[in-house]
Amino acid sequence: MKEQAFPEDKEDEEYITLIESDRLFETALTGGGSSSSKHDFENDAEKIFSLQEIIGNFKGMLSQQFQGFWVEAEISECHRSLTGTTYFTLKDGDFLLRCIMFSADHDALETALKPGRIYACYGHLSYYEKRGTLSFIVQQASHKQEGMLQKNFDQLKEALAAKGYFSKENKKAIPNPIMKVALISSRNGAALADFNKTLQALGDDEVSLTKKILLNSQTKDEVESWQLPVAWPLQLMFFHASVQGEKAAAEICTAITEINDWNRDKKTRHEQPMFDVIVLMRGGGSSEDLSAFNDARLLESMFHSELPIICALGHEIDRTLADYVSSQSVSTPTAAANFLFENRRAFFSRLSQTKAVLASTCQQKILSLENRWQSSAEQKQWLQRLQEKLSASAQSYDFFSQTLVTSAWAAWQQQQHRFYQANLSIQAFSPKENLQQGFALVRQQGKVITRAAKLKSGDTVSLEFHDGFKQARIL
Repeated sequence: MKEQAFPEDKEDEEYITLIESDRLFETALTGGGSSSSKHDFENDAEKIFSLQEIIGNFKGMLSQQFQGFWVEAEISECHRSLTGTTYFTLKDGDFLLRCIMFSADHDALETALKPGRIYACYGHLSYYEKRGTLSFIVQQASHKQEGMLQKNFDQLKEALAAKGYFSKENKKAIPNPIMKVALISSRNGAALADFNKTLQALGDDEVSLTKKILLNSQTKDEVESWQLPVAWPLQLMFFHASVQGEKAAAEICTAITEINDWNRDKKTRHEQPMFDVIVLMRGGGSSEDLSAFNDARLLESMFHSELPIICALGHEIDRTLADYVSSQSVSTPTAAANFLFENRRAFFSRLSQTKAVLASTCQQKILSLENRWQSSAEQKQWLQRLQEKLSASAQSYDFFSQTLVTSAWAAWQQQQHRFYQANLSIQAFSPKENLQQGFALVRQQGKVITRAAKLKSGDTVSLEFHDGFKQARIL
């Protein structure tokens, strides 16, 4: 746990103000003059103590009056060191008490200590002379109920989930590749340095970084740029915003709004967008340090952002609501740099694979065309030989067909002559030739009568002469 030798933050300033107020109150009680002017400091010179005596008496008093006791309060910060010792802070309103729980005592607990919960802790007070710090050495702790911070967190989480703030279908897709990044963080934090250092190491070159400082209207347009290296075509624009304290949520909202306004203006003018994604970073901290990222105003701004937001808040145990709303959440600023690098590397890897596939496809197409051209040349030669054969066959066909026609005509004429001679012979034996000589054919009911016995008196017959028919009756 980091110790401060002198008051440097806002809480210490408030502590000093409180002491000054106490002195003024004491002055009023002594008649309105200076408290030091009413006190005889010289007579107290005989009571000078050494620092060792003061601290020794103080530790003795602690051992007598606060040797072992229970205290109930909410845990606001909690982390475990590599040696297994757990450091946390108990909070009750504006009162804080630093606590230490050794590894064996912590391992004996049913569940690990969690920030935002109220615990009943048993232990004793200890004063560390070398640092001048007072700590509560906790031997046992039992969970009582959820603290106010945890209750507010759970209620807001449930309300946002009901509105669809965490739904995958409402998250903006991360583009591939990411080439233009709007980076929101504190210019004074270690997160920016870690992020930039990682990118430089991955890109093996200086990263292009455009810094946009958002403090107030006077410095709003202050811009500082670095040269863009060809080896790492990633453009960054840095937007300063507090990432801790009362103003943090409002300043981050302002940055998100301006970034989206810039992109929207570019689209309106049919120009390339300014940014592909927003990266929101800070370098970790306690639950209270990260409270800005559970602010309803910030969460609404993130949800309505037209650009996808990547959260890198430097914590690996508990998630903030901003992590749930964001399109992508990574644990640290270093992880965010690795994510951007991997996004770009994956894109160019796919591009290289596509290039190789296209090159292979084109080569195969060229080989196929060459084979087809060679095959076409061979086919052309075969067609020429076939044409020569057909030409020779055509000549033979003409000769054969002429010969066949001549032979057929001669055979036909011969057959005609034979038919004519046969016809003459048939006619010589025809009954009709005899009719011309005076004979007649007798028929009864269409049948030729060759014998007289088949007829009787009164029968009607038909007589055929060479020139016609007559009816006759037999007498």
